[in-house]
Amino acid sequence: MDKSTSINHEFGIIAIYVVGLIMFSIILGTVQGSALIQGLEREQLITFHAFANLFYFLFLAIALLIWSRTYIFTNQWTYVRHNPPFVFWVSLLGIALMFCVNWIMAALYSVFGVTELPDNEAALRAIFDNSWYDRVALFAFAVLLAPLVEELVFRKGVYNLVFRRLGAFAAIVASSFVFAIVHEFSNILLFAHYFALGGVLGFVYHYSGRLIYVPIFVHVFQNLFAMSMQFIDLNL
Repeated sequence: MDKSTSINHEFGIIAIYVVGLIMFSIILGTVQGSALIQGLEREQLITFHAFANLFYFLFLAIALLIWSRTYIFTNQWTYVRHNPPFVFWVSLLGIALMFCVNWIMAALYSVFGVTELPDNEAALRAIFDNSWYDRVALFAFAVLLAPLVEELVFRKGVYNLVFRRLGAFAAIVASSFVFAIVHEFSNILLFAHYFALGGVLGFVYHYSGRLIYVPIFVHVFQNLFAMSMQFIDLNL
């Protein structure tokens, strides 16, 4: 892609995400205000939200894959196919850094007495605790679809647009900030956790030569690990 084409592509990615978020919010608000939804039991309402999130991320993933098909399946995949050791080791570095961030933040939570879950994690925990089919929906959107969507938006979209004007450091900070604010803004320490995770994803994206598959792989592993920990807690 030439520069102008890349910029248009990145603006398109962000536009798809923003329009999708607005549409989903309007539709969800309308449906939630209906008598049918208001009459649901708590468990049924959790199931509704699980599958609403699944369809939301599925819609975004399909739209972004169609928009970015040449970038993902030709330009980027060609490099991955010919350089698997490099992709593996950079992804492993990202996973190790994720563990370090999670360990440090867990220690800070203990020091400052933070016991609350981020808003989105509390909602995901409720879905996980509800039923097996809610867990299937959770796995599909949280482990498979969300990393694809979010890395395309925050790394390919936000990072690259800032990178062209202000360089790598500003791009990592900006993309991490947007990533964090989307996930948590009510608690400064929880926000810092997401900011640090976004920083790791931005770093490995930069270090890999802006290879989008690397932060996607790392993000998938992070979410899979978090979901596995919830499964272990549930069965203890």
